[in-house]
Amino acid sequence: FRIPTGVSHRTPGERTRRQTSYCNSDFIDSNGGLVIPSDWTSVPPNAFRSCTSLQSVSFTDSSVTTVGEYAFYGCTSLESVSFTNSSVTAVGDTAFYSCTSLQSVSCADSSATAVGTEAFCYCTSLQSVSFTNSSVTTVGSAAFYGCSSLESVSFTNSSVTTVSPSAFYGCS
Repeated sequence: FRIPTGVSHRTPGERTRRQTSYCNSDFIDSNGGLVIPSDWTSVPPNAFRSCTSLQSVSFTDSSVTTVGEYAFYGCTSLESVSFTNSSVTAVGDTAFYSCTSLQSVSCADSSATAVGTEAFCYCTSLQSVSFTNSSVTTVGSAAFYGCSSLESVSFTNSSVTTVSPSAFYGCS
């Protein structure tokens, strides 16, 4: 049996890695910032995977509540992510995995309650993370694994109760 051209195939239990890509001028402004459509309540899995033109992501004033798995995986030009004053409640597993230019993540004053497994894994330029005044209660396994430039993590006035033992493994 042959799979016809253009039809994707996956074995039972295998995650779909490629779906519709939104890496185009409808979703990214001339400064490399993400433009979130007003009707989006989630960022689909793989939506911006390996999108090299994306430089900043802000969920402030958006209706987005969840960021899907692999949503921004491998966005090598992405420098900053902000969940400040956002509706995002969950950051999916591997959502920002290997965003090697990412320097800062702010969850300050956010509704986010969970940072997923390997969410920011191997973001090797990441220097600071802020959970100040956030609703985050759980930082998942290997969430910031291999973030070798990480210098500052703030939990001031946060709701964090569980940080996985491997959450910050391999950080400076």
